Amino acid sequence: MRFCFVILRYFPFGGLQRSMINIASACVAAGHEVTVYTTQWDAEIIAGIQVVELPVNQKTTRKRDIHFVSAFLKTVDTSCFDLVVGFNKMPGLDVYYSGDTCFAVKAYEKHGLFYRMTPRCRTSLKFERGVFAKGMQTRILIVAKEQQADYQKYFQTETERFYLIPPGIGKDRIAPLNRVEYGIKLRRSLDIKPSWQIVTMVASNLSLKGYHRALKAFLSLPDSVKSRMTLLLVGADPHIHEYRRQIDAMGLQLHVKFLGGREDVPNILFGSDLLIHPAHREATGNVLLEGAVAGLPVLCSEICGYSFYIAQYNLGLVVKEPFDQDTLNMMLYTMLTDYRQREIWMRNSLKFSSNDEIFSRPKRVIQIFEEIVSMG
Repeated sequence: MRFCFVILRYFPFGGLQRSMINIASACVAAGHEVTVYTTQWDAEIIAGIQVVELPVNQKTTRKRDIHFVSAFLKTVDTSCFDLVVGFNKMPGLDVYYSGDTCFAVKAYEKHGLFYRMTPRCRTSLKFERGVFAKGMQTRILIVAKEQQADYQKYFQTETERFYLIPPGIGKDRIAPLNRVEYGIKLRRSLDIKPSWQIVTMVASNLSLKGYHRALKAFLSLPDSVKSRMTLLLVGADPHIHEYRRQIDAMGLQLHVKFLGGREDVPNILFGSDLLIHPAHREATGNVLLEGAVAGLPVLCSEICGYSFYIAQYNLGLVVKEPFDQDTLNMMLYTMLTDYRQREIWMRNSLKFSSNDEIFSRPKRVIQIFEEIVSMG
């Protein structure tokens, strides 16, 4: 079969982008053809996947997105594909992979009328309506059950159009038997003292995923704990220079390290002691499961779609909604000082890696694609 994938931008460190490439690679491995249309591809081309960049000359992100969607709908002959699969919200899709939260919830429940009148909000709602409005034909792959309720609340989307898909992290994220050696190597490479604990946060948008919350929790620690801890921030965030200035002004440059986008994230997780992810918004949070199978206790906010795995399998601690900073502060202190409980979390995390469900997304998505095509 021939599949057309559409994504606004591709860069190697984004969660949505990684999900897309994992599914695309699985499709190719299964004998299907994949062509990806995008505005820009900032990575090496993956073997077997054709990439087409549609040029856009607009200055703002909103106008670039509008121009790209218009160009795609007008110039791409989608009739030569069996399915058109979008990874961002836009009209004209056969299938939408819902890797983000419902924008209408943000627009109507977290902001006022003035925000809903802005061009950016109106555009986002228009694109979302083009996928989820009642009567549309687009099938929707959701990664968390809560997504369906949100979309049906605002768009009355037909239930039969939704497909709930399992997680899909890579098995290269599972902790190796010599995990301790990774901790030694990581500390040596980053000039971190052997006795210091490493707390790691992985995100392309550090602010959205709770960087300031994590930093406040770090600052709340007693000096006896804080003085022996390093916070690693991993991700290609465009505001990283601003964050670094803040850290330098606080005199914390020896304890907070910005690593930028990295190809060796699994190795960093293997060498860390704790994963923190107190996100403001997170449809799923694959990194929570990646941290868990890497052998790390996980500290996250309940807003993360996959936080229920952390609670259900006792893989760490979850800050319930509505979010409370003092609770995060207390939980971070507990997780850094209660060594007996940490051993329990770590043992549970290693057992969790035997759960085949959390690796099965690409296989299930291909089955859904084939079912949709067969139904005509």
